[in-house]
Amino acid sequence: MTVKLTGKVFTGSPRRAFLNAANKTKDRALRVTRDRSRVRTGKMRAGWRTEITSGANSLSLAILNPVPYTVYQERGTKYISPMLAAVAGLQTATTLFQQELQNELQSELGGAIRSRASSGRGFGRMTR
Repeated sequence: MTVKLTGKVFTGSPRRAFLNAANKTKDRALRVTRDRSRVRTGKMRAGWRTEITSGANSLSLAILNPVPYTVYQERGTKYISPMLAAVAGLQTATTLFQQELQNELQSELGGAIRSRASSGRGFGRMTR
């Protein structure tokens, strides 16, 4: 048995879904990064920023801090252990982005994509 489907599969904007997921993710990543900062007040904690860069076939999230001594706190020195606040923020962002993207695509497709947990079979699998 062969099944052939033709026609417009996706009527929404996949680019919009990616950007919406990235925007929802960046605030959480920033919060995680600030919470991991050693200094609870001051320039370094207030200096954290996120930036989304969108290219033709890519989307990236940067966590930045222009305060000069942040690099020593983040990466560590001979006398200071690494704080890894931005690393934790990016790890959180990666996981959260995948979840948010799935939610965005589900809403764009009107529920045509079921989550792996609810379907038990993964995406795009047909059975007879």
